Amino acid sequence: MPLILAQSEKAQQAYALVSNLQSRLVMKLNQLSSSMGEDKAFEELTWLRDEGLHGGGNRFEFRDEKLF
Repeated sequence: MPLILAQSEKAQQAYALVSNLQSRLVMKLNQLSSSMGEDKAFEELTWLRDEGLHGGGNRFEFRDEKLF
């Protein structure tokens, strides 16, 4: 079952903002890993709450033990 997104415009804007910030952070940390670490990108993990009925999302796990 796919993730059910919020219907409210404000909630959609908040989700877009947080997703953009998360993407930018992961991109910058991957650049640091490339230049100063083991060049191991973060791995995205997705999750669903109640099979997506009550939300879900994604998180990123680091793989670069030298840098982190």
